Amino acid sequence: MILKTYYCPHSAHENCDCMKPKTGMIKQSLLEFPELQLDQSIVVGDAFTDEHLAERMNLRFYGINGKNYRDAFNSILDVAKEIAHE
Repeated sequence: MILKTYYCPHSAHENCDCMKPKTGMIKQSLLEFPELQLDQSIVVGDAFTDEHLAERMNLRFYGINGKNYRDAFNSILDVAKEIAHE
């Protein structure tokens, strides 16, 4: 279930803590949804910063849009189908 999506509105020179691969967005989600269980959470992304964020937070990562990730998928729908079969 997707509870909310997060994004960083800052530019790289602003040095915020929410720009990936920093962990601010994940930490914000834990404040807003304390019942979240990170061991049951994933990161889906199309950039290496998404993958690095997942590594920092020890989360399973699914890469999309044909990049050379360990788990590469064409779309979020393909990720959902993969998860449903696990």
